[in-house]
Amino acid sequence: MSQTSLEHIQASLHELVAVGRALGSHDRVREAEALRERLLEGRFFVACVGQFKRGKSTLLNALVGAAVLPTGVVPVTSIVTVVRYGAALEVRVHFAGRSRQIDPSRLVEYVSEQGNPRNAAGVTGVEVFLPSPVLCGGLCLVDTPGLSSPLGNNTETTRAFLPQLDAVLLVVGADPPLSGDEVSLVEAAARDVESIIVVLNKADRTTTAERREAAAFATGILGERLGRPVGPVFEVSALGRLHGAGEERDWARLTAELERLAAEKGAALVQAAGVRGAAVLARRLAAEIGERRRALTLPLAASEGRLQTLRVLAGGAAQTLRELGHLLAAEQEAIDRELDARREAFVCRSLLQAGPGLLAAVAASRAAGRGLHADAVALAQATARTQLEGWRVEEQAATETAYASAAQRFVTIANGFLERLTAAGTFGTAGPGLLGPEHGLRHRSQLFYRDAMDWTGQALWRWLTAPVLPRRQVVAREQRFAHEYLRHLLETNAARVMNDLKDRVLESRRQLEAEVRNHLVESLHAAERAVDAARSAHTQGHAAVTASVAELAALQARLDGGLIASVGVSDLRLQQGASS
Repeated sequence: MSQTSLEHIQASLHELVAVGRALGSHDRVREAEALRERLLEGRFFVACVGQFKRGKSTLLNALVGAAVLPTGVVPVTSIVTVVRYGAALEVRVHFAGRSRQIDPSRLVEYVSEQGNPRNAAGVTGVEVFLPSPVLCGGLCLVDTPGLSSPLGNNTETTRAFLPQLDAVLLVVGADPPLSGDEVSLVEAAARDVESIIVVLNKADRTTTAERREAAAFATGILGERLGRPVGPVFEVSALGRLHGAGEERDWARLTAELERLAAEKGAALVQAAGVRGAAVLARRLAAEIGERRRALTLPLAASEGRLQTLRVLAGGAAQTLRELGHLLAAEQEAIDRELDARREAFVCRSLLQAGPGLLAAVAASRAAGRGLHADAVALAQATARTQLEGWRVEEQAATETAYASAAQRFVTIANGFLERLTAAGTFGTAGPGLLGPEHGLRHRSQLFYRDAMDWTGQALWRWLTAPVLPRRQVVAREQRFAHEYLRHLLETNAARVMNDLKDRVLESRRQLEAEVRNHLVESLHAAERAVDAARSAHTQGHAAVTASVAELAALQARLDGGLIASVGVSDLRLQQGASS
């Protein structure tokens, strides 16, 4: 990234505000003005993300030293909430084009699904102002809806905030340590964000071994997916900290890391946010200009007819996609049932195939006492891992084939809609890009095996009696243990394999449906705004249309010249969005 000064970024945003006002694009103007204010105040956003019920809201409450964000035993947060520095506790709720200050005790009425079901109140965001030391340096903590929540829109709400965040505070757990949604969100954020802080919350509810295993798994998966190391993992208990109870663990190190982030990287994060935000706004405005120019160059009747066609297409598409979504969900449930049936068969088959070899291997061991027991443990684990890995590969292939087959009808119908939208002209000559065949699952595996070490301890009486019993009795006892331990490992980890595959099918299906719906919604909204502007110009006559086209060309020139020259974002190709 070029070392662009804040003054140049502010100048660029001034240009974007002017272009947005000329277009009557009030949303873009508000976004640009909010970004200008953010840069002036030196604010940067650290978004707390993670699967629902990780304790994100509790963690943020503990960091700021006050229970300001609502928490509960069910998923609570459904609206993005920014906690920033203020002279006194204050809560401001934002709606489209207006804001309202509320009593802090009423916050739950606006940010929770229970208080504001399906966001019926139309809340666009919430700000909590608080005189907390951790917020003094410009750091703003962001509470986001939990990923993979039963509340359907929560994951999409969190993903929509990605362009605004500057650093990630990822809250993980011990079981599961990391979900597919968490990995994919961090992977998407990492395209623009360098600082990723990983926190393992509720550390007081897990064993040391479980925490180490979870931390190693999380950092390993994230490091592989991001192509760079991630860590360390800070182990804390936010609830314990908030109540002043329990061990401190890594709390001091976590707060020191946030303070270091503000002191060493705060200014750079603010500057990067300005460049990134200006680029996004410019692309959106360029797309708006391009759509309006296309509408103006067509006869008004043709533009209105095209819009009506699009509305019919989008309405029919939405209804058909809902119906297909139900069918796809039914197919997913059928895949789940088949997986469960094959899991039970696998455990029985593996015990019959591998059990005799395991017993023979235990009998062949030359160890005695604790050594023999340790050999039995290791042999059972190795046997289970071999059986599980071979079966997992087979099941993944079968599941991917089943999912691809189930999704193909959805893809075929969706591509038909997208082709008709392209033919209607909404996307110019480029088209929205058709969906390719669903060859397999979209989400990578998050599976890791458990060795159930709580099974491996040897009772004191067994250890004491081993030296005095005939070896054949000791061997027979360890053989029985190894066989039961193998059964437990197979049953436990086969269930984990199945759950991992089920999660991947579910998330793949959700991503596919969301991709199609986003195409439809964006295309229709762009066409509606363009036709409204074209109708206004056409009613004033040919001269007004000509003047509007010239004005749009001038606005595009301001974007092409002003933004690139002022901000230095040389890889922007704004002309592509406006060509027709």
